[in-house]
This record gives sequence, structure tokens and C-alpha cells, in this order.
Amino acid sequence: LQETNAMLCDQLNATQMVQITGPRGMPVYATGSFKDGRRVGGGLWGVDLAMVSNDGDDNSKSKKVNLSALEDIEIRLGGVLYASSRSHEVKAQMTNSKDYDGDKRKEVQCHFGGPVTGVRLPVRVSGWPKSHWSNVQRRDFSRRDNAYRPNLDVYGLLLEEVRETYPRAQASFHRVSFFGNCVEGMVTNLIDNNNNFQPNDGNKREEEKEEELWNIANLIVATLREAGCEDVGEPFMKRVNDVQMAAYVMLSVNNETNEGVEAEVGNLVRFQLESRSTADFLSQVGMRYDISKLVGN
Repeated sequence: LQETNAMLCDQLNATQMVQITGPRGMPVYATGSFKDGRRVGGGLWGVDLAMVSNDGDDNSKSKKVNLSALEDIEIRLGGVLYASSRSHEVKAQMTNSKDYDGDKRKEVQCHFGGPVTGVRLPVRVSGWPKSHWSNVQRRDFSRRDNAYRPNLDVYGLLLEEVRETYPRAQASFHRVSFFGNCVEGMVTNLIDNNNNFQPNDGNKREEEKEEELWNIANLIVATLREAGCEDVGEPFMKRVNDVQMAAYVMLSVNNETNEGVEAEVGNLVRFQLESRSTADFLSQVGMRYDISKLVGN
């Protein structure tokens, strides 16, 4: 149980992880931490990102992805799909910014969905010559200033015109901003926790949290035993891990109390025993407790 409880603590920390990824969470292109974010105006919660190497290169400044990756880009919060180019309408526009790096680096502001789950993701493009970038910027501004003409599809232009004309052009991600109903509770909790933080109470609160998680883990094990599960081997631990993961999501995303989660352990165990896989189980939990809204459907 100590290993399982330690795993749950890791999952609690992982809930704050922000990832920019390919389809179904792989590969990971960039990461950041939601809890290290900040208010950036307009109701946005901004998070700095660091590009991730998938080829052993440790220099984050040199890490980039092909523009084709934008076709299936995903933004994940705590490992859960929050927004994507497949599940959300993506609107992009050129920025008013001047050159970032001579002729070599420009940014496009991409807007995913909203108001329930919304993201603004600036895409920095390297290898996009200033002449063409400026031409697209003029076209975009001209369309947006004309109420009788549809806006320029800048996102589609990146995927087609820019990619085909400049095949060596690449993208990178250095910050992301969240908005929408789904993150407001998380932001409020973070701000309240920071405002109420007392240095002398830090260790005590950590001890209390570990004890709470331990109590939930013990309750899960006892409930599985009562349901007739033999408490040996990997299959049993998998069931425990599944239910702990669901309990963690309820605590961190739905802001349930420990007492509230403990009261639902019996239902969580039943869902797990009836499910075909971990994904099926978490899907049932999401539907039952309204956590599926984070998926952005």
C-alpha cells in the first residue's frame, strides 16, 4: 500500500501538468505546470512551456516540430485531454508583434474552443520568411477589418500554404493560456491556497494529506476484498490503482471533500469491476461525476 499511496501522491502532482502533445497524448512536444502559472489579463491563466526532446537533444531552444503536427495537436491538463484541433474549432490570427528573430521566427495566435474549455496557444514558426509572413499578416488584418468578408483561415494556411511553400518551416510552443468554466475552480483554489499559505503549517498539511490518501487507499482495498477480490498479485493492484486514480480526479478536478470521495468508493469499486479496461472505467467515472467535460466534447 505504501507504493500505491506514493503512486497516488505522484498522480496528485501530475494533475497540474500541462502538456502539448500529438494524438492520444503522444508524442509530448512541450510541458509546463498549471500551478506555476499566473493571471495574464482578460480572465486568462498563463503557463510557460518548455519544449521536450524526443531525440536526446537537451537544448530546449533547438527543439521544434514539423508544421504537420498541428493537424492533430492536443492540449492536456493533468493528463486529461482539455482541447485539441480535432475536438475544438481552431481560429488563428496573426499577431501585431514585429520580428522575433530576423526573418526566421514568427508567431501565430491560435484559439481553441471555449467557453467551457478554452485555450490560446501561440505557435512560433521558424523558417517562415519575413516576406511571406508579412504578406499573410496584411491579408489577415485586411479581412478582419472588413465586416463583409470572412476572416482568413490562418490555421489552415499554416497547414497547407506555409508547409508546402516552406517544407523546412517548424513550430515550437513556449506558453499557453487557459480560460473557460473548467479551469476557473482550479485557478480560484490555487490563488486561495497561496493567499492562505502559512509557512509553519506546510509540513503539517503535507502530513494530513498523506494520511487522507492513506485512509482512502485502505478503504479501497477493504471494499475490493468485500466484493470478493483476492488481494494478491498484479490484477488486484491494478484495480486499486484504477480506483485511486478516479478518487484523485474527484479530489483535484471536482474539488470533492475527502468524506465525499470516501462515500463514493463503493460505487467506484463497482464501476471498476464492471469495466472492460482502465479507459472504460475512467470514462464511466467521468460521465457519472461530470468530469468528462474536461475532454472538451
